[in-house]
Amino acid sequence: MRRLTLASLAVTASLCVAAPALAEGEATAQPAVLHQSAAAQNQVVCRVMTHEGMVLRRQMCLTREQWDLAGYKARQQLADFQKRRYSH
Repeated sequence: MRRLTLASLAVTASLCVAAPALAEGEATAQPAVLHQSAAAQNQVVCRVMTHEGMVLRRQMCLTREQWDLAGYKARQQLADFQKRRYSH
C-alpha cells in the first residue's frame, strides 16, 4: 500500500511539473496518442491534482493528448531516474 501511494505521488508530482510545459504548446506524437482519433485527442479532460504536501486540491484541465503526453514523460523520467540510480 505504501509503495502504491509513493508511486502515485511520484506520477502526480511529475504531471504537475510537466503540465505547464504542455500548456505552452509543446506537443510531439507518442505511440499511445497515434491510435486515437482527432476528436478523442482534442477532448478536454479535467482531473483533480493533489499530493501529500498540498493543502488544497486543484483542478487541471488538459486535452486527452496532453494527458497522454504528460503520462509518457512521467514514465520516461521515472525510468531514466531508475537507470541512473542503479547504474552506479
